Amino acid sequence: MRKKWAEGTVLYTRDGAEYKITASNEAGGTAIIYYAEKAGSGIRAVLKEFYPQEWERRKGVPVERAYVDSPDEDPGLLSCYENLAKQAAREMEISQKVAQETVHVWPVRGMLEVQSIREPDGTVWQAEGTLPCCILEMDNLNHKDSLWLQDILREAGKKKSKETPLGNLQPNSKSVLAVPPLQVTLMLVWRLLILLAKIHEAGYLHGDINLGNVFLAMDDKGANVLNAMLIDFGSARALVDGKTAPLGEESVMATPGFAAPELKGGGEQRLTPKADVYAVGKLMHCLLD
Repeated sequence: MRKKWAEGTVLYTRDGAEYKITASNEAGGTAIIYYAEKAGSGIRAVLKEFYPQEWERRKGVPVERAYVDSPDEDPGLLSCYENLAKQAAREMEISQKVAQETVHVWPVRGMLEVQSIREPDGTVWQAEGTLPCCILEMDNLNHKDSLWLQDILREAGKKKSKETPLGNLQPNSKSVLAVPPLQVTLMLVWRLLILLAKIHEAGYLHGDINLGNVFLAMDDKGANVLNAMLIDFGSARALVDGKTAPLGEESVMATPGFAAPELKGGGEQRLTPKADVYAVGKLMHCLLD
């Protein structure tokens, strides 16, 4: 179970900036999104911490569970840090390139050089240089009339009203669960497939589409989907002639339940846009079932 930073946690960076966390949101199986106030600026920052689902914190930094009690110089532990750093660097590079092709992908501003982290209970994590955590600062996703896809699912479980136009819980239903109205599901899937086609045409595979990294622009009544937007390109791969390079020994970090079977393959296994289409199909199943 991932341990999110609690509201009130403060990140102190090498350049003297302070980010106070105010809220968080799951971003699939590989990361957590935080909303934070940047001290002295009045800016509401959006931060993405690379934190795979099965990992745990060690001295404040996510690592594979097997290395939680390892000494600082353990090669396996250092490999955890290196893998997250590579994933973060890949996301920064690819999100910038893809954002030039479509306005519906948010570029990353940069990676924070975190010197220390202070939790609300007074616990402090720090390093002589910088902590080996990977936290990216992103453009603000707090757009008017927009929702995360997982928020649409939550709203569907309520009765329809002016405040919850996507509410789909029937008056006499004994269930506490409901899915979005069919026309909303079909529209958002269509918008997402259009966006994916642009990303694939730009020469990239997303690799980790799930309920936590799809952001939707809604109309002023909050009842219709105008556009789909994507974040989280940490698992993305370049496409050449419609295929990625062989995966080799590298594993693709993707969200369980949405990842195409071929993402688990290694060696000469190459991925195609079909892996993203598979993930959209699984996502659609969640919205219909």
